[in-house]
Amino acid sequence: MLTALFLAAAATALLVHLCAAMVRRGGLRVATPMSAWRDAAVGCFAAAAALYAFGLLKGCRRVEDEPRVCGPARYGDPAESEVLPKGSLLSLSSGRSWSDGYGIEFVPSFVNPAPALSLVGAAVAVLLGAVRHEQSRRNK
Repeated sequence: MLTALFLAAAATALLVHLCAAMVRRGGLRVATPMSAWRDAAVGCFAAAAALYAFGLLKGCRRVEDEPRVCGPARYGDPAESEVLPKGSLLSLSSGRSWSDGYGIEFVPSFVNPAPALSLVGAAVAVLLGAVRHEQSRRNK
């Protein structure tokens, strides 16, 4: 839970930084080609942090909620049964599984690929910004 709040705060700080930079420039116009790629990278990092925080919050379940949440999902009523927690942070996963193989996943399916794609977008923006900066430096 603390990690999710930290990531949400980081995403908010990145978006505030991005908006402040746009206000200083006077709108959506870019000052230099490098600043456009930098803004794109900051936006991608903010999106990745926000989406990962969303996934962490959606997957967060309290132990006392187990019978109320997992029982009806499996049996239609709050049945007491052996419920095994499962979870992972790298490939964000939070769910419950029963001994017969049935399982419930609390993290939405779009959460894992979305932050990964955002980080790839940020890496591409940083790389293209560096190439653009090098080209402009050579032309001077």
